[in-house]
Amino acid sequence: MNTPKKFKATWIFYLFIVPFLIGGLNSLNSVVETLYTSPNTDRWQEAQAIVLSARLTNQTKDGSTTYKAKAHYIYTWQGKSYSAKRIFLDESYDSNRERQQQIVRQLRQHRSDKNKITIWVDPENPSNAVIYRSIQSSAVTTPIITAIILLSISALGFWGISYVKGLQKDEAERQKKYPDQPWKWKKIWQTNELTSGHKTQLIALLLASIVMTAISVGAAPTVIQEFKTKQDNALLLFAIFPLCTLICWVQTTIYFLRWKRFAKTLFKMDTFPAALGHILRGELVMKDKLPTGTIFNIKLSNIRSHIVKSGNKNRRTETILWQDEQKIPVEEGSYLTAFRLPVLFDIPSDAAPSNWENSSNKLLWRLHIHADIPGADYIQKFEVPVFKPAKHTINTQSVTDQIYTRKTYTDEGDWSRTKVIASTTTQGNSYYFPPARHKGVALSMTAVTAICYVMAIGVPTWISDQSIIATIGSVMFAVVGGLFALVFTLISLDAWLFRSTLDTSRGQLRVRSGMFKMRDSTYQVKYIKQLSLKRTTRVGNSLYYDINATLHSGSHIKLATALVGKRDVTALMDKISQEIGLESTTDANK
Repeated sequence: MNTPKKFKATWIFYLFIVPFLIGGLNSLNSVVETLYTSPNTDRWQEAQAIVLSARLTNQTKDGSTTYKAKAHYIYTWQGKSYSAKRIFLDESYDSNRERQQQIVRQLRQHRSDKNKITIWVDPENPSNAVIYRSIQSSAVTTPIITAIILLSISALGFWGISYVKGLQKDEAERQKKYPDQPWKWKKIWQTNELTSGHKTQLIALLLASIVMTAISVGAAPTVIQEFKTKQDNALLLFAIFPLCTLICWVQTTIYFLRWKRFAKTLFKMDTFPAALGHILRGELVMKDKLPTGTIFNIKLSNIRSHIVKSGNKNRRTETILWQDEQKIPVEEGSYLTAFRLPVLFDIPSDAAPSNWENSSNKLLWRLHIHADIPGADYIQKFEVPVFKPAKHTINTQSVTDQIYTRKTYTDEGDWSRTKVIASTTTQGNSYYFPPARHKGVALSMTAVTAICYVMAIGVPTWISDQSIIATIGSVMFAVVGGLFALVFTLISLDAWLFRSTLDTSRGQLRVRSGMFKMRDSTYQVKYIKQLSLKRTTRVGNSLYYDINATLHSGSHIKLATALVGKRDVTALMDKISQEIGLESTTDANK
């Protein structure tokens, strides 16, 4: 691997951060200016005034409306008459309409009752008077909250740039020290003991929750007031922020419980680093005792992490190039001073080695370990080093090498874990794949479908702006949202309703499948070329597979869909092949 590219485009990130810094300083400056320019009213004296008029004014800027109570009153000071209009020391507008309206109502009540009001007069300048000897809270609190948020974002940005530069400097020093050992260029790969914890994710989630809470709490009064005033249903979209805030806090709680229980977990690599065409071997070490029978779902994935351009924005996405999965149970005797779980995977020789030369197109190997445990599920991720084999740099052993004395559980795959319902018939076996086997996926697709319909139907009707541009935008929003809604409707129906039954007997395969009406077809084995395993989609860290039959005519028949666990699905496919007398199977995912 060549030397990774350095973080050179620092100025681009500075251009992104500086506006937040300027905005935060500007908000802070407005607070200081308001407080500094406000007169010292300690020596001001009380006087009585008659209210002549009171009204509510507003101004609209950047689509946001703010309000201000205005008044006109007269008073007498040392035998001389004066008139004034100031209510507060500051002249700022307020986003809270009801608060300003209440002031107007009170002043109008004084006028109608012909009651005088108490005002404060500057004795050195009697023409200078106010009704309330204070600054409006909105003139200070809103800019302060804005300043805190913007300055926090800019501070995190500057810290992030400094942190990345520090990492690059340290990595450059390690490159000079270990020119022929690229895995040691990374700080996390200095030894064969890889650590994983949830502290970083916990801190990130906590900060996100705090920021989202500040935004939701700070903006909620304004949005509610705007909704009451304008009755604009589009403002209801603001409900997304409190919902996201709630989700953030729930995730923060889950990560806290997980971090508190498991803290850091070690993965000790015996083959360090692992090599293409050889094995990855090691053991998971954790101190928390787990109940016997706990099943660990362990996935080793070769991932391409790259930047995808979407419109005017770039987003990072991950594509799984290769994946193997094992389910390993906790057995008796797993504990001495700590729990130890042996891990063993064969790595294909044609896979992509670890490479972070280009940060926008990285290749990595990830070991993902998950176990359903009462209280807080065990979830850990380890980025493991996998490189091309080189005898003088990598300590590896052949897959066929039997020099491995530690007891290792190898998952050969179990077809019964595919959620298939098997039964025996008079002619052979029957395999029924019921609908909605993965209710989590089906519910997720249904939720996405509902959101698409709400956005396609609801949002255009909520937009009160009747301008041509707004009308065109509403129509386009409805059309695009409707197309997405239709696509996700089909996906949701497939997840909820598609089912299939395979009847096997020597020499033939009967297939019945469909969502509403079951299609019934029987195929003689002499017309079937092979059964193949095909990767179809990815949900989270799980890959889903279909089992297809390829006929000699070139046609493809879908036998079963949405199956999870490559080894389990392969075991089922091999079993079906043997029962119908077909020995040739193919993994289309290779």
